[in-house]
Order: sequence, then C-alpha cells, then structure tokens
Amino acid sequence: VIIDTVYNLFDADCGCIYAGQLDKNVFLQGVRGEIIHRSAADKQEIKQRFNALREEYIHEDNVYSFGINGKKGLMAVVNICDNADIVNRKSLLHSILENAAMALERIEISTEQLIDHEKLEQEKERANLLRAISHDLRTPLSGIMGTSEMLMDMTDKDDSRQELLRGIYSDADWLKTMVENILSLTRIQDKKMLVNKENEAI
Repeated sequence: VIIDTVYNLFDADCGCIYAGQLDKNVFLQGVRGEIIHRSAADKQEIKQRFNALREEYIHEDNVYSFGINGKKGLMAVVNICDNADIVNRKSLLHSILENAAMALERIEISTEQLIDHEKLEQEKERANLLRAISHDLRTPLSGIMGTSEMLMDMTDKDDSRQELLRGIYSDADWLKTMVENILSLTRIQDKKMLVNKENEAI
C-alpha cells in the first residue's frame, strides 16, 4: 500500500523495507508499478543507520531514504528515486509516512495479539492432554497398587516374592504421586487450585 501510494502520487519508483518488531525480514520494491520482492538487509544494521541519522533522510545512489518511526522506534524505511519532486511536496510525504506508521503499529499489535492467543490455545491443549493422560494413568496404577498390596497380604513374610511385590507397589506408588503432581500443576495453571501460603521460620 505504501509503495502504491508513493508511486501513484509522486510518479517515482520506490521501495519499502520492514524493520519493525515482528520476526520478518521484508523488502518490497515498486518498479513502474510492479511489486518485486528483494532480499532485505539486516534489521539491526538499518536501525543503527537511522538511529545515528541527524538529517531528515539519507540521500545516496540516486535514492532518498525516509524512516517510518513508531512508538518503539524505526518500523520501516521508504526508498524513493530522486527524480521525484520530494522537496516541494514534503508535507504530502510526511502525511503518508505518519499514516503508514499508524497502520504498521496496528498490524504489529494485532499480529502480536494473534500470536499470544495461539500460544494460549497451545498451552490449553497441552494442559488438557496432560490432564487426560494423568487421569488415564491413575486408574491402572491404583489397580496395580491394590493388587500388589493384596498379594503381599496373601503371601508369607518370609516368601522371596514379598520383595518383588513391595517393589511393584513402591514403583506404582511413585508413578501415581508423579501423576498427581502433574494434575496439580494443570489445576494451578488453570487457576482451579488454591495455594495456601503460610509463614515458616527460616
């Protein structure tokens, strides 16, 4: 949109490099109205150049380079061929750049919100999966513990199988405790468990 607007209003080839907060490295160039994707320079390098800039723009290689700045710093760079009448139409260009800054900020905010929402959904799915697995494991573990305890009661204390049964019971109990801990963690994450805090002497 920025490229189309500049091209139509100034009748000059131009390009736009995105240098904002999102993890994107994009450089679009408009040549005689056609949009071409180019390989973009390093974002940090671009930001350093414009942070150190004392003038309104950079003029080199027959190109004017203007920064589009938002609240968090440089968001994009617009390159315009110097055959455009920039000097006499600066107010129009400033208006375009200000509107572009607001639009880019809105895009960044909405994209970040979407990413946060997706992360939240993934976390919910992970918690649901852990909860389902934990519930599925708890039932057979209780059965193993109950059966091994019953067999221990039915077997003589001196029987060599007592040690094996105690091992089965102990391991099943350890696994059940781990499953209970996982369930407790999912409840805490879902804010369904109240944690009672008490003062302790150090």
